Amino acid sequence: LEQVLSALSRACLKLNPKKCKLARDSVRALGFVLSSEGIKADPNNLRKIENWPMPKNVKQTRQYLGLCSYYRAHLEGFAKIAQPLTDLLAKDKEWEWTDKHTESFNTLKGRLLASSACAYPDFDKTFILKTDGSGSCVGAVLSQYDDRKKEVLISCASQKLNAVESKWSAFDKEFFALVWGVRQFSNYLRYNRFLVLTDSKPLTTAIGMNPKNDATGKRSRWCLELQSYDFEIKYKIGKHHVDADSLSRHPDPDPPDESANADEILLVCLVPESTMILTDSNLQKRIRDGQSRDPSSKEIISKLKHNS
Repeated sequence: LEQVLSALSRACLKLNPKKCKLARDSVRALGFVLSSEGIKADPNNLRKIENWPMPKNVKQTRQYLGLCSYYRAHLEGFAKIAQPLTDLLAKDKEWEWTDKHTESFNTLKGRLLASSACAYPDFDKTFILKTDGSGSCVGAVLSQYDDRKKEVLISCASQKLNAVESKWSAFDKEFFALVWGVRQFSNYLRYNRFLVLTDSKPLTTAIGMNPKNDATGKRSRWCLELQSYDFEIKYKIGKHHVDADSLSRHPDPDPPDESANADEILLVCLVPESTMILTDSNLQKRIRDGQSRDPSSKEIISKLKHNS
């Protein structure tokens, strides 16, 4: 309490005593319950999910999935369970509710109602980031060991690869899974040393690769991005890497439409002692696609547009 009040004082912020709750075992905030056990879904919202009637149209299905997906960080394999319902949201597809949708609807209810709490991150302990890339998805799991040497879940996430990314080699998908996972949990990892576990043995030696061996420059950019983080990467045999692996095969149901953010501005990063002359239109498109997903490039593009 003293640390919180001191931080508020340094920030010159004031609190309304009538709205403060002190000496409580648990507190509700933003749809979650925070307690000594960790972070759990708010029982009030879980009750809404439990009592939600069977959807009768696309709008009701979207509302149900929206509420459920708010807690997907607590549930591994969420996208696989919700996939039949997600398919109903596709445009130009006739609405047809079948037994598989009923099964998905009921299973999603049961799994969410039985979901466990996510532990609080401890910034004095080492974070463990497990990543994996499969044929069409990437997945990442963030965890830590508690005081009892038990591994506890902090959060998990997954994303479907777009049309270009799905054509990458298996190694590039594994590499991108690492980069994407670090981006996803950068708030935890930016200023802390962490451990990366991967089931791709070549990836353990790829971070210090020679840019001259990278024809497209994609891997070199990823290496440069990861250089700002302090981590150790270790190989973990596939059969012991099931959590991140399962997530990479079952992505979030509604991945962002990255093509909608495509930009006509093309940035070219010059590697020391080398210059890129872009004459291949396909290569230019691939670079545009990559930069439209890269936070740093998007920020530069935004500033260039603002100043023009």
